[in-house]
Amino acid sequence: ILKSLGVSNEPLNKKPLQDLLKRILNESDIQLPILRNIHHWEVLLNGLSRIKRGLHDPSEEEIEFRISDSENRAFPIIEFFNLFEKKCAEKMQVTFDGQIYSALILLLSNFYERYKIQNKFSHIIVDEYQDLNSAQIALVRLLSSRGQEVFVVGDDDQLIYSWREVDDSNILDFGQMFQNMKNYPLSTNYRSAKTIVRTSQRLIKYNVRRVQKNIEPHDSNPEGKAKVFCADAITGQLKWIIELIKKHKQKDPKKNKSIAILTRHNLPQILVAHALDKAGIPRHPLDHRI
Repeated sequence: ILKSLGVSNEPLNKKPLQDLLKRILNESDIQLPILRNIHHWEVLLNGLSRIKRGLHDPSEEEIEFRISDSENRAFPIIEFFNLFEKKCAEKMQVTFDGQIYSALILLLSNFYERYKIQNKFSHIIVDEYQDLNSAQIALVRLLSSRGQEVFVVGDDDQLIYSWREVDDSNILDFGQMFQNMKNYPLSTNYRSAKTIVRTSQRLIKYNVRRVQKNIEPHDSNPEGKAKVFCADAITGQLKWIIELIKKHKQKDPKKNKSIAILTRHNLPQILVAHALDKAGIPRHPLDHRI
């Protein structure tokens, strides 16, 4: 689709994209101060991506910049958006999120291109459908609007990309978007230990907005172990984690050389790393900016 626009097959990578966003900020009428650990170009990139992923109207959206160590201020994003689109068009390049957005614009505005692309496919298959954002769903619907068969695989319980403009209605409202939908539930888990499956099912059932389902482990799955611990504060969780790691290492040092700690967000990883360092437990470095 983008080839018909003459757009490069490779999206803008980090360094050229960073330079472009910095130029746009410098050309704007807004003077933003240099602040420690604050990258205004990243804030702008996230704002532009949010519009394209969620198909928001840029004329109605705002972007919030840090203007001092203790103050944020919201600005209309439309000026930045238009300037960014203009410069990308001049270079015939797009960002990763801009690939879907630009394809949608072309298909919606050009009947010939839309007709040509739609008649290329009789069947459309989409995996991990629960993780599609508004722009991606719009593209699937547009490509399939001439009666193509659409087959998707997804699980609303596995939605992890809400921060990328992904909504839990993807699976819940699928039948409203695609008429005469047939549902084929896959209710057997072949991957996880039986205890893990049953424990996770008890927990996930507390979610109000979800497709009701009953997932069972396969008979050949190992039994496994799962222990649930609740604490009033993260300090209690960290203390329990440290004690558990020490207990496992003392029990069988060779078998427990590798232990993974998962966090829902990035920020708590700093607290986990600090607790491990304080306890003298070796760890891998945090290889990303928090």
